[in-house]
Amino acid sequence: MTTTDKVIQDLLLRETIGISKYGVTPDKANLTHRQWLQHAYEEALDMAIYLKQAMSKEYYAQNGNFNKPLLPAVLTYGLLFDKSKMEWITIEATNYNEENSPIAWAVRQGRTCMSKFSGRFDYEPSPSSRDNDFFNEYRFNTPEEAARRWNETIQEK
Repeated sequence: MTTTDKVIQDLLLRETIGISKYGVTPDKANLTHRQWLQHAYEEALDMAIYLKQAMSKEYYAQNGNFNKPLLPAVLTYGLLFDKSKMEWITIEATNYNEENSPIAWAVRQGRTCMSKFSGRFDYEPSPSSRDNDFFNEYRFNTPEEAARRWNETIQEK
């Protein structure tokens, strides 16, 4: 049996459980669009809890403590949506220490990042091509430092 066959089998089983629980299939349920979104949102929250629990158990099994998070926080702040390029300009955490706390930040737009010296957005090279000069020019120590430089840049224009 292929993986796809197994997924189809699981879907059919879920439909059978749903019919026994609710008395109808989803296509016959009389729910509003908002109610469907609410159900999907609640399922996504449940999934996040299941994933976090599984990750915590895996981390504990490998490392023996819960003090250090398994994954770094993904921190992104939206600054502006550029409609002409259909892209967000963001401040993003880019590097993390051993405790998975952010230690470097970038102002990004698409595949470019902002120079803290000129305020210009330049192409961001692949990670293996970034050297100390790149980090000195295109990385900020805090999101506040990045935001200050962004504000200076837009005031200069």
